[in-house]
Amino acid sequence: MLNKIKYKTAICGIGRIAYSLEKDPLRTKPASHIGAIKNNDLMKISEVCDISGFRLEDFYKNEQSQNIDFYFDYKKMAYKSDCNIAVIATDSFSHVDIIKYFVENMKNLKSIVCEKPLSLDYISAKSIENILINKKISFYVNHTRRWNINYLKVKNIIDKGKLGKLTQIVGFINAGGQKYMGEGPILHDGTHLIDMVLFFTGEFPEQVFSDVITENNIEKCVNVFFKTQNNIDVYMNLSSDKKYFFYEIELYFEFGKVIIGNQRFDIYKAETSKSFTGFVELSKVDDMSVFDFPIYNNRNFFDILYNEVCHDIKNKKINLHSYYETLKVQKMIHCILKEVKKE
Repeated sequence: MLNKIKYKTAICGIGRIAYSLEKDPLRTKPASHIGAIKNNDLMKISEVCDISGFRLEDFYKNEQSQNIDFYFDYKKMAYKSDCNIAVIATDSFSHVDIIKYFVENMKNLKSIVCEKPLSLDYISAKSIENILINKKISFYVNHTRRWNINYLKVKNIIDKGKLGKLTQIVGFINAGGQKYMGEGPILHDGTHLIDMVLFFTGEFPEQVFSDVITENNIEKCVNVFFKTQNNIDVYMNLSSDKKYFFYEIELYFEFGKVIIGNQRFDIYKAETSKSFTGFVELSKVDDMSVFDFPIYNNRNFFDILYNEVCHDIKNKKINLHSYYETLKVQKMIHCILKEVKKE
């Protein structure tokens, strides 16, 4: 049996989402970039870079048998690299500089997987477009729910009109009081909510209204309102003022309602009331097979992401779809925050 070609992969940043979440006993595996790469028969980790000696030492102790090269400096790693795939999971403010350097200096680079948010601002996120096109580099941003089966089912309900026309979306996210390197809820977990709202509506609104409360120059609570050209009313609340993590989206249709979030996916259909004569009420759907969903890949979203990366390299496809969808998220954040005067 012939050995499969393995795409050499470089990891820049081996913190929480890149590695340590794999150690969380409660999370579905793989729970990290490195966990997913190790789970993929077509990939091989060849190089790892991090500014933390502690993280590098911890990784070396656990992965030393794989003949991996270790670096403190991403530029030195890029200069010597012969990798096909680069994963960037560093602090958000560093993403764009690292992307540009990798594209210009990694001679065999075919694909980049970057953590969200791509950048702290829209202009810098937009600045990598031409170099990706010119160097023919595929680019993926880890907005995880794009590859989640339940969210794909919701998109199917919308696109096929299985509950009638979508009329309203209400989304909530609370980051549990966490702040990351100057990022408030909108730039951290809020990017997931914005990405899903744009995914479900399929369009970017002409006008966005927002109300932002800041604390120590970081947004603490953000309220966002807009109406799409297809007359879908959207409201989002993104906050970090509560002591728990919460993520949930409610979608209202002509003939039903969907609630989806962390550990939740419920569908309700309009039916004749069993309690009041002449009324129609919502009833929870217990058997979702009635919606005749397509057969989806039942694998972990991380697995699906990296399968797509490998598939595109194998088929010599330049894939920038994720990049352009992420640009819409960055533009939405820009629209929300551009008029805000920080304290």
